[in-house]
Amino acid sequence: MSVRRVVVASMVLAMILTTMGTGWANSGFDKRSLRGTWGFSASGRVLGQQATAVGLITADGKGVCTTSIRFNITGIVFPLASSECTYDVNADGTGQIHSTFPIVDITSVSFLTDFVIIEARKEFHFILSDDPNVPEEGTVANGVAKRQGSRPPASHPDKEDSER
Repeated sequence: MSVRRVVVASMVLAMILTTMGTGWANSGFDKRSLRGTWGFSASGRVLGQQATAVGLITADGKGVCTTSIRFNITGIVFPLASSECTYDVNADGTGQIHSTFPIVDITSVSFLTDFVIIEARKEFHFILSDDPNVPEEGTVANGVAKRQGSRPPASHPDKEDSER
């Protein structure tokens, strides 16, 4: 085999592998990737106070979600349910959730959650911060959410989907 053929074959192989790698990393995720119910736990500072939380996030696969949380802030445990919750998922599996929670019927707090989907779409890691459009008081927390159930929903992007 000539040197020229080896060089050309190596270049073609390198281009194929590079394309496969970036194609895999930058495709396959969309709003449907988050569809379903996820259980999560998180800890950090919420509204400037030490806090831990457990809860559920349910996503419809179209960008709308609901969140229910049990917070423990400075030893006081209370439930919260989102009044507004929307999300977006990028092709690389990263995304954001914007959620608003009513507090005592007279005010509300809004949070921004940045996340990355991992483990074959069975888990996502996230960080919680104050919504930049509605600044609060020093929220910084992180956590892990795991998909409830053993399988992704039927319209999961890895399966055939008539909506595509």
